[in-house]
Amino acid sequence: MMKDALLAASLGAGLMVPAPAGIYLPPKPAIMKPESIEFTRHLLPAMPLTMGLIRAQAKPQLSLSYVSVYGTSTQASSYSPTMNLGAVPPAGSTRYIIVATQGCVNSTLGNVNSVSIGGNAATLLYRPYTNMGRPTELWYIQNNALTSGTVSVNLSSQQYAYGMSVWNLINPASITPHFSNYINQSASVNTLSITVLTNGVGMCLDSTNIGSGTHTWTNATELFDQQTRSGMYISGAQATGFGTFDVTCTQQGTGAHTTVVASWAAQ
Repeated sequence: MMKDALLAASLGAGLMVPAPAGIYLPPKPAIMKPESIEFTRHLLPAMPLTMGLIRAQAKPQLSLSYVSVYGTSTQASSYSPTMNLGAVPPAGSTRYIIVATQGCVNSTLGNVNSVSIGGNAATLLYRPYTNMGRPTELWYIQNNALTSGTVSVNLSSQQYAYGMSVWNLINPASITPHFSNYINQSASVNTLSITVLTNGVGMCLDSTNIGSGTHTWTNATELFDQQTRSGMYISGAQATGFGTFDVTCTQQGTGAHTTVVASWAAQ
């Protein structure tokens, strides 16, 4: 009774009376599970780093470019022309220099024994078949620094006339062609299929016999049509489009000619 009277008197006088102990307690702190703490601690610092790595790891762009071509009517089994080998690629790129040998012959069969590019021994990349009438082969080195030099080709047999072309292949998924194909026949028109993956590149070559004349291409952009001997030409083109489609090479004459295609995939 006395407590109640004192409380009433205090309230009437406007005094603040503290609340009884144990009635108003502060809220309990949230309990963080150990796995939540670890997740938060590692996730937040890692997010900017991860995003930076994604930006830094953009895939390098694939490119194929024709650099130069050489043709001769000299009947010989070995040549050492001096050729431009193209510009140095951007930093971080992987560059292959490809020499496409393009023999022109009447009836002699043969292969390419060896190729040297700027003093570096080249590796055989693609040979359609052995002892072909027009040895059309791909040889390469990996080198980012060469811009000019001598390309030496040693043939297993004397060619009636001869040519070669130099190409730069930058940042392929592999130097090994994703697809390759060839056709060899006596006809004005050679048609063969090629498969070029999305963002890939395709090379097209034609090596001819006597009286071939100049060339035209379908589904490929011609980059050169080089005379090696009177009325005899070698040609090179780059495939246009993606997927599987036919490439056609048409020569003016009706003599035998070999058409070779190869494609490379992007990284």
